[in-house]
Amino acid sequence: MMKREHKQAARISAIVQKNLAPKALALAVTAAAAFPAVADENPFHLYFRSGIGSAVDGGDQVCYKAQNAPAKYRLGNECETYAAVRLIKGLDVEGAGKFKVTTEMIYETDQNTDWEQINGDTSSADRLAIRRFNVAGTDVIEALPGATLWIGKEFVDRQNVHINDFFYWDPKGPGVGLRDIDVGFGKVGVSWLRNGSTNATDDGGDAGNYVNNTYDIRLSKVALTDKVSAEFGLTLGSTSGTKRLSYDGNDNSGSLVTVNFMFSDVLGGSNKLTLQHAKDGMIADANTGNQNGSLEGDFFRIIDSGIVAIGDQTEAQFVAIYEDKNDDKAATEGYTWTSFGIRPVVQWGGYSSTAFELGYDLVDPKADGLKTASMTKFTVAQQFSAGSKFYSRPSLRLFATFAKWDDAGANSNAGGVTPEHATQGISFGAQTEVWF
Repeated sequence: MMKREHKQAARISAIVQKNLAPKALALAVTAAAAFPAVADENPFHLYFRSGIGSAVDGGDQVCYKAQNAPAKYRLGNECETYAAVRLIKGLDVEGAGKFKVTTEMIYETDQNTDWEQINGDTSSADRLAIRRFNVAGTDVIEALPGATLWIGKEFVDRQNVHINDFFYWDPKGPGVGLRDIDVGFGKVGVSWLRNGSTNATDDGGDAGNYVNNTYDIRLSKVALTDKVSAEFGLTLGSTSGTKRLSYDGNDNSGSLVTVNFMFSDVLGGSNKLTLQHAKDGMIADANTGNQNGSLEGDFFRIIDSGIVAIGDQTEAQFVAIYEDKNDDKAATEGYTWTSFGIRPVVQWGGYSSTAFELGYDLVDPKADGLKTASMTKFTVAQQFSAGSKFYSRPSLRLFATFAKWDDAGANSNAGGVTPEHATQGISFGAQTEVWF
């Protein structure tokens, strides 16, 4: 059987070489027939978190988030089971480049019982999503050695702050792109992504369709000194549709300019400074960088984040965020958002550590009559982890979280129920977090 399959593969390769394409295509087709797989060091990647918790006031665990804030501080403050499963298959074809197939599925439930059925409703916590399905080919374009062409559903170098899970530059979706184009002083990447397709009918009853498109261009790995590097990005958005279709109010083009400065060897760790300006279709509160033609306004955002060593046994991640946003279509008319957070992790030797997280958010709406919302959140967690670093995982945690906000109702209840007139709360529980 194996000899017959190899002979069949050889016949296919010979026909292709003779009649259809140059050498590179022939090699690729031969590879597809014979599957000369490359041993990926880790073809299976997994992230998940799950646990159990309760509130001192009774009932389920409460997760605390300042009203209208784009993010919340995570430690001891996550009320869902969430998993991301990624599978990777590599193919290496001599003379025709390296290919990588990536698939990723996301699973999320509200962590209430053992049987939590996936119902397909995106507004529900019990859901399953296809996030990545793509093929990437490196060295497939002879004129661009080292560059990678990818097609399918993909994340384009998404960037976030871990301790509050704030994704501030996150273009993603089905698309096509080229990354790691070597220009001598840095690497260039370009992408075209789709961020929504909507069927609609105009006033005359004619049916049509309009789509949100994102175009991401970035220059990365620019060395300014031996310890400072920079990254520059321009993310543009457009909404287009059937010419006869009227979709006024949903056709605002967008733009996002991002500049990152990365500093190494800062207090035994690293530091990153991010400056951003967005307009109209690119002003989404979170997961910024995806076109939405219904948005109108602008924002300026500055983020400083990093990890530092505090003595021999303690590492801490910190973040400071300031955002000034005008949102012409929101009830708040925009806001200023100020956020500070720090998570020190003290290692006790072996696999034991204690994590402390202090986070503060202040959101000041621009509309008249709306109150400023602020929240301070503090968590202490005893951890048992597979390693002695800040990012060592898996991790088993026992936690207690206290939160205080300045006005009744100013907790947005990102999980659980807060008593109506409460201005503070305590939750406790256990959680595991895994990635590899």
